[in-house]
Amino acid sequence: MDQQSRAGDAMSGRTRLISAGDALLADRPSLSPAQRRLWFLDRYEGGGGAYTIARASRLRGPLDVDALCNAHEILAARHEILRTRYPDLDGVPYQVVDPPGTVDFAVVDVAEEELDAYLADEAARGFDLTGGPVWRVRLVVLGADDHVLLTVVHHIAADGWSFPILRREIGELYRAGRTGADPDLPDLPAQYRDFAAHQMAQEDTAAFAADVAYWRDRFGDDPDPLPLPSDRPRPAHRSAAGFWIDATSALTTESRFREVAHDLGATPFMLGLALFAAFCCRYARTDDVTIGIPSAERTWPHAEHLIGPIVNSLPIRLSVTSDMTLRELIAQVRRAVLDALDHGAVPFDEIVRRVAPRRDASHTPLFQVMYQYRDGTFRSDYALPDIAEEIVPVSGSTSKFDLLLEIGGGDGGPLRSSLSVSRDLYEEATGRRLLDAFLVFCDAAVAEPDLPLRRTRLAPDWELAWLVTERNAATRPVPADASLADLFAASV
Repeated sequence: MDQQSRAGDAMSGRTRLISAGDALLADRPSLSPAQRRLWFLDRYEGGGGAYTIARASRLRGPLDVDALCNAHEILAARHEILRTRYPDLDGVPYQVVDPPGTVDFAVVDVAEEELDAYLADEAARGFDLTGGPVWRVRLVVLGADDHVLLTVVHHIAADGWSFPILRREIGELYRAGRTGADPDLPDLPAQYRDFAAHQMAQEDTAAFAADVAYWRDRFGDDPDPLPLPSDRPRPAHRSAAGFWIDATSALTTESRFREVAHDLGATPFMLGLALFAAFCCRYARTDDVTIGIPSAERTWPHAEHLIGPIVNSLPIRLSVTSDMTLRELIAQVRRAVLDALDHGAVPFDEIVRRVAPRRDASHTPLFQVMYQYRDGTFRSDYALPDIAEEIVPVSGSTSKFDLLLEIGGGDGGPLRSSLSVSRDLYEEATGRRLLDAFLVFCDAAVAEPDLPLRRTRLAPDWELAWLVTERNAATRPVPADASLADLFAASV
């Protein structure tokens, strides 16, 4: 049996994942539902960098490289998931925790003009989940007191919420290593595999069954994929090829965005989701849209300080009618998000399995566009002594969805947005136009939240001018002696 078939069997339930009577697997910890899905996708798509997470920081100042490397080794000794690999037995994955030791930490010399390309290449390079390790660290030397610290982790071992934990602990371990003091770190009464076991145990409860019933009610009619216009037809098998576009709003600041959200009785996250939903409906000419959102499932008492994929993805289904205002849509979004969070204990792969939508390799199930709001949670620094730190963006060349919109994450200045775009469907120029159009739509809707959304401006000035003066240009030479009858006859 080939790897894809075995992986598919494990995800579909045709092969038992773990059972008490399975002597071969009884002493081998199972993966969490999120990890099972990521393991399956890695096998199905043949590895690659689609499910890596990369973060980089520029560090200026006298850096103790040995202390920094030791801090990473102690971090891995503290968090088992950074020493875990994922072999399988007849298509069933399980966890193997290796003993503490060295980590994949390398010091490399890179020229300044080659830095962006180097970071992008490292971020796009996948991992061997069977043999491990599932993370790597690169310290790029740009000068004597000028470095870039890059951390790349497979999503099977971390999520976005894990990086503030990782950065804070590395900073504390570095300081302690330099001074000889004991590091001031919170106790870890449990490890990620304990969380995985806890999550698996919830699937047999009445509360879990009620949550499943909610999702079946929301998606039992198996909605069609979002029909966004694209440059190319959707291929039979989607790839992870993609690109990122970044832009800032010309009119709306993040401070103003938060004020408007408060005035509308919503969070900034909800306001962004409402705007993205309305934008997608306008472009796709539909009133039914489902957008995926991330949900940090860190409600388990021991999960607060754990590194690992504890985040879940929840599909939010909304109805955006042509006469609806932003204020009215916000009320629907608030209800939909709160209801989804109330039933968010069901992992996304279980939602898909229980709802059983039509499976099509050309698109992701239940939702094809995703949204997330950056509120500063992800901007934690290492806080290394005598070191000035600056976040370095890492360009991505993959996309998990047709579109993934991120907004926020700044310091109150112009509203920042990033759009991850599937290269299967869109040219980069189209991706740029989509993000520009969203920001124009956002500016207009925020300025007039009681205006029907169908009347909210959608195109920037340059695109309106292009449509009028170039795309629809109809000027043509006419013979001076031609009559109207002659012109009509020539055109038919």
